Amino acid sequence: DNNFINIYLSSKDIREANSDEDYSKIINSLILDSEKKISNHIENIIVMYDIEKIFSVDISIKRIFDQKVNVKKTSSLLLQESIQLIKNNYITKKIIHFNITKYNIDSDYYFNKIDNELEAKSIILDVKFICLPIEKYTNIINIFKKNNINVSNFYCSSYVRSLSYLDSFKDFKDLIFLDIGFHRSTLIHFNNKVLFSLKSLGIGSNHITKDISKVLKISLEDSEKIKR
Repeated sequence: DNNFINIYLSSKDIREANSDEDYSKIINSLILDSEKKISNHIENIIVMYDIEKIFSVDISIKRIFDQKVNVKKTSSLLLQESIQLIKNNYITKKIIHFNITKYNIDSDYYFNKIDNELEAKSIILDVKFICLPIEKYTNIINIFKKNNINVSNFYCSSYVRSLSYLDSFKDFKDLIFLDIGFHRSTLIHFNNKVLFSLKSLGIGSNHITKDISKVLKISLEDSEKIKR
């Protein structure tokens, strides 16, 4: 299918973009090819994105009350407070994921969902955020906005992919996934199916290809074949 080939090539070219202008031109072309293929205008889109500057932030927030309170309702309020704290202290970053990694309820620990009726006087939430530079997020949103396309959701692709594999390793307490991209690699560590850490480095498959080419003194095309 020629339309599919054009879309694939356009998306592949995104890896070679060196500036926001390059990204804009390639994405514009990709949108036009996609709309031509489906014979319809794209109104909403979900963005899966990853760069070496994506990182995680941990925060622990505690409250002690005179009387017992509903844990679930109070946790929702504490979560919103923690989100605001991150926004206030990381003003150049954009939160794209967050989740409660641990509850400390009257000195008892919970790692999964808590009962709706549970009450307590002391609540501590451990929350993990995944963030990226806000200018990167804004640039991508604006590219689609210029094409009258709304970005309905924005995800860290390596994190979302790793979530889909968790149920395949039910017997393992600790799971580590390595997602090797073109220009970056991301290491995601889960403990008891809860995100423990996320680290991204500016070293990807393209660097490996270039190293093979340099060491063996062969072309990049031949290096790519050896790598695969």
